[in-house]
Amino acid sequence: MDNCNVIGTTEKSIKVGGVAGFARDWVRLQNAAVKNSKIQSYGSQIGGLVGLCNSGGQTQNNYIQNTTIEGYSKVGGISGEINQGIFVNNYVDADIVATEHTAGGIIGYLENTNMAANYLTSYIYLNYIANSTIEAPEKAGGIIGDTSVPLYYQSGRNYYYRNLVEAQIICDDESTASLGIGGRKEDNYKMSQIYIYEYSTINGEFINEQNDTFKSSQYASLENLKTPSFYTGKLGWGTQFNYNVLSQNKYPILNRSDIPEQTGIDLPTEPGGEIATNSELPQITAYSISANKLNLDLSSVEEGTSLTYETENTESNTIDVDKRTYTFAYNYQVPITLSLKNGEQEETIKIEPEEVKNEVSNSKGITAYLKDENLIVEGETLEDKFVNVQAGQALGKNSKIYNIEENTWEEETVPELELIETESKEKEEYKGKKIETYGTYSTVNGQAVNAILEVNYNTLTATDGKLEKVQADKIIDFYNEKEYETILGTDGKLYDLKTPITYPENFKNEEIKTIAVNGEEKEVIVYYENGNVEVFNYMTGDIVYEDKKKEEMSLWEYIGEQWNSKEETTTIQESYEKTKQIEEKLKEKPISENLSQNANYVTMYNSETGEHEIYAEEELLTKEEIKSETEKIEEQSEEVRNYYETAEGEKEEKNNGFYLVIGSITGVCITLIILRYIIIKRKRKTKI
Repeated sequence: MDNCNVIGTTEKSIKVGGVAGFARDWVRLQNAAVKNSKIQSYGSQIGGLVGLCNSGGQTQNNYIQNTTIEGYSKVGGISGEINQGIFVNNYVDADIVATEHTAGGIIGYLENTNMAANYLTSYIYLNYIANSTIEAPEKAGGIIGDTSVPLYYQSGRNYYYRNLVEAQIICDDESTASLGIGGRKEDNYKMSQIYIYEYSTINGEFINEQNDTFKSSQYASLENLKTPSFYTGKLGWGTQFNYNVLSQNKYPILNRSDIPEQTGIDLPTEPGGEIATNSELPQITAYSISANKLNLDLSSVEEGTSLTYETENTESNTIDVDKRTYTFAYNYQVPITLSLKNGEQEETIKIEPEEVKNEVSNSKGITAYLKDENLIVEGETLEDKFVNVQAGQALGKNSKIYNIEENTWEEETVPELELIETESKEKEEYKGKKIETYGTYSTVNGQAVNAILEVNYNTLTATDGKLEKVQADKIIDFYNEKEYETILGTDGKLYDLKTPITYPENFKNEEIKTIAVNGEEKEVIVYYENGNVEVFNYMTGDIVYEDKKKEEMSLWEYIGEQWNSKEETTTIQESYEKTKQIEEKLKEKPISENLSQNANYVTMYNSETGEHEIYAEEELLTKEEIKSETEKIEEQSEEVRNYYETAEGEKEEKNNGFYLVIGSITGVCITLIILRYIIIKRKRKTKI
C-alpha cells in the first residue's frame, strides 16, 4: 500500500489496519509494505499492518515506512493488539499516536492474560523501529505500549528478543513511558538482546538509567548502527536482512525480492558536541563445570575493567580482569552478586542458583537427575537432599560431594563462594596441540579461538562460541559416515545443526531445560522445565527410560508443534547439506595453495549469518586470525565460485521435485494424524 489513507470516522471504527483489520485462524501476514500513508481512526485497535491479530499465525517480512498511525487507544506500528502470534523480521518508520492511551512501536497492546509456553504464546523478535515518534497521554512504549498482565517469563527461554529501537517517546505520564514496554517498564528485563539507540528520547531527554530501565550496555551508538557486525553479532540477526545499504547511511533492509521496493530508512545523525565514551563492558556467561564449581566466561578482556563478586554471607572481593574465564568453588545455595566496572560504566548482575545449577548426569552409563531436591539414580531415589549434579557427582544441601558410582560422600565441605584456579570444561590433545574448551570459546596452546573446539572419535569439531544456546551438554557424534551436532537453544528446543538425530515418536521438543549425553551408549537424557525426564537412543529413537506425568495436548497444538519444529530446522539442514557438498569439492581442489588434496575441513554453523561455514582444520589450529574457506570462495571469480557451488543448483532441482510430492501428500498426512489422534482418544476412554 503506497500513498493511501485508511480512515475510521467514528469511535466504533475499531480493528483498522493498513493491510488487514482483523487477522485470525493462523493466517500469515507477510511480504507486505505500507508506506507514505495515513491510518487513522477514532476507535481502538489500530495498526500499521493489522488492527487486531488473534490468529496464532506469523507476521513476517513486512515494513511500514513514512506513515502516520493514529487511534483512540491500542495503537501499534505493526499491530494495534495481539493475543497470540509470531512477529518476526518487520521494521517500522512511523508516527504512532494514541489520543487517549497505549501506543507501541511494534505492538500497541499485548493481551497475554492466559499466555503459557504452549498456549496463546506470542513471540516478538528480529524487528526494529527507527526514525519514529510514539505518543500517548499514558502507556507509550518503543516496542509494546502495554500488556494485560506481566510478561510471561521462563529462565533460559526467550519470547521477546533481538529487537532494536530508535525512537522518541512523548508521554504525559513518565512512569508509563519507556523505549521498551510503556505500561510495564519493570518487565523490560524479560526482553533479551534488545538495543536502544543512545540518543533516543523520552519527553525530549536522552535515554538514561534514571528515566528508563535499560542498562548503558544496551545502548547502541551511531557507530554501532553503521557497522554490520553490530547487527549480526550483538543483535544476532542473520541473512534475513541486507546490510549493504549501511554504506548508504541506511538501516538494513529485508533481504527479499518478493516484497515491494524498499528505499531504506536513513540512519540518525548524532547530536552536536563530544560525548565521552568508555570501553564497552564485557558480557558474562555463567555455567556449572562440576557439582561444586562454577565458571564465569567474559566476552572480552578490556583494560581498566574490574570484577567484584560476593554473596550475602561473604565479603566483597574485587579483581582486575586479565583473563576471559574465572572459576569458583560454589555451594549452589546462595545468589551471587557480580559488578563489572570500567570508567564511568558499571553493571551489576545477580546470578541465582537455579539459573546455573545442573539437573542431570549421564556419566559411565549411570543415569542420575534431580527432582524436588531429590537425587534419582537409575530410577531409585536417595534419602538426602541435593542441589547440583554433574559428571557422576552430586552436591548435597550439606555442601558435601557425593560420588554417584561409588555411593560415597567426601568429607570436605564446599565453600559458599571462593575464587580458585581457572579450570576448563574439557582438555584434549589433538595432533600435537593442547585444546582447552570453555563455555563460549576454546584455546589452542593457550591462544583463544572464538569457537568451541572438541575432539570426538579422533575428529575435530567446532561450534560457534556466539551461538545462543543453553550451557548444557550437546550431541556430537560420527556414525555410519554421518556427522551429528545437536544443541539445546535458549528457547528450550533441540536443534540439529548437522545430520538430524532420531527422536522418539511424539517427542516434545520444547520446554527442555537441559540435557546430558552418553556418547558410548548413544543415549541422551532430556530434562524438561516441569521436571519430566526422558532418556532415548538418539540413533534409533527408542525410549530407554522415562519419568513423566502425562500431558494432554490438543490435536491442533500437536500439528502446530510438529510443523513449526520442521519449519525451523529446514533451512539449517539445507545449509549444512550444501556446505558438505562444497567441502567434497574442496578436498579435490583446495582453494588455499598451502593445503593439499584430502586436507581436513571443519564445518561450523555461524550464528551471525545463519549459514554453515567451512574452515581448514590446519588453519583453525594454528592461526590467530582465520578466514573461512567459504569466505575465500566468495572472493574468487564467478567461474571459480560456480565450480564450488554447482551442487547447490542440483540440490534445488531435487527440492523442486520434493515440494511437488509434498504438496500432493499433505492432505493425506493431516488425515492420518487426525485418525491417529481419534484412535488414541478412544483407547484412553476404553481404559477408563
